[in-house]
Amino acid sequence: MSPDEVTQHVPGACGGCGAALKDVTGEVSFRTQVTDLPAAVTVMVTEHQVIQKQCACGHVSAGVLPAGVPWVQASYGPKAAYLHAVQHVPIERCQELFTELFGVKVSTGLIDRAVTRIAAQLESSIAQVKDHIIGCDVAHFDETPARVNGKDQWVHAATSECVTHLHVGPGRGKAGIDAGGVWSHYSGVAVHDEYGPYFTTGIAAGHAICNAHRIRDLNAAI
Repeated sequence: MSPDEVTQHVPGACGGCGAALKDVTGEVSFRTQVTDLPAAVTVMVTEHQVIQKQCACGHVSAGVLPAGVPWVQASYGPKAAYLHAVQHVPIERCQELFTELFGVKVSTGLIDRAVTRIAAQLESSIAQVKDHIIGCDVAHFDETPARVNGKDQWVHAATSECVTHLHVGPGRGKAGIDAGGVWSHYSGVAVHDEYGPYFTTGIAAGHAICNAHRIRDLNAAI
């Protein structure tokens, strides 16, 4: 399709002898179009054109695509996964939304692959979140039931004053809590809802009961 924006990636110097290529005329050797959602309710297509130039020495140098832009003829950017991963819109409804609002036909597999690709890129960030919570003097832990892939599962939360780590565990008990990789390493004061495994597992130095749960218990007693 005709791109809304064209970005050229031009080599600045010869990859062979190092000579400057500023005044050398180049030609497009490869182009890829990234289709993604901009801030406005419309689809913006950015065409990345890789420019190659031939130096007087005979060596041909080419521009380099930015990180995250795959070497394919066309692709969708990370915002294609936003509705599903952040807004929790089911994949099939995401597909419908793309078609009805933006006039773009995408497959459910494309959205799924986009989510998987972004998840892989977040591994280092998730590790930092875990390390931060583990190092906190006080952290809050909680668990709540949820349906995952049509099955009853438990979403476990570990929270500091500024970040929250969520993971889906195989159950509500110790195995589910430990699956996130935070609880079994946390040695500070754990704030929670008095659920038994928090007292009998882990290495927390102390425990504090969540006031919201205390108020709920008192209201129930009244």
